[in-house]
Amino acid sequence: MKKTNVKRTKASKKKRKNAILYPVYKMFSWDLLSFYSIEFLFYTITKGATASQALLITSVYIISKMLFQIPAVAITDCFGKRRAIITGNILLVIYMSLLIWSPNFTWMAIATFLSGCGYDLKQLSEGNLLYDSVATKGGDGLYTRIDARGASGYYILDTILSIMAGYLFVINNYIPIYLSLFLLILSTILSFFMKDIYKTEKKKEFAVFMHGYSKDIADSFRFMKRSKLHILSNALIII
Repeated sequence: MKKTNVKRTKASKKKRKNAILYPVYKMFSWDLLSFYSIEFLFYTITKGATASQALLITSVYIISKMLFQIPAVAITDCFGKRRAIITGNILLVIYMSLLIWSPNFTWMAIATFLSGCGYDLKQLSEGNLLYDSVATKGGDGLYTRIDARGASGYYILDTILSIMAGYLFVINNYIPIYLSLFLLILSTILSFFMKDIYKTEKKKEFAVFMHGYSKDIADSFRFMKRSKLHILSNALIII
């Protein structure tokens, strides 16, 4: 009985800590602050990319998020939500660092690919970790309030920094990017203080996972191929 009570007390402390930390964490980490408002200008003016290359970088981000969805689920299942969040934030720090350093389009594309992987890990785990932390203290209602508190803080901060980014970019093209990198590092530090509520069991071996992943990807492409053929056949019938 005593061991059970100790476990419950530890779990309660973890939940309370996550619930307090989460709104602050989300305020700084929900999205890239001080960067999106000058993103296109940074690619074209600072890095010398063409408009088409800037658009291709956005495509790389979308593709990486699509391809990394299933691996992100597997990583979260095997290693836990906390580690997935930490890894996602570290990938974003690497992304922004590479973006600052990148001498050409190729490196910017590589950096952007990493950002898509990082966001998959973060977005999959953050909300779930919060729900694990508040499910016994009011369920959906408390989850919504805490999540909304973090979102409100983000929107306020984003509005302020988006306006500032334009002025700072004129002073020095890299100031908004360094500010964004600082906030990503801050988010990473905050993520280390989060706690997993439930233990994860590493049941899936890597080979088994890769087999399932390749099968799911192949099935997806087959489905898209069938859909295109179906649309094409309908178009020919109409003609």
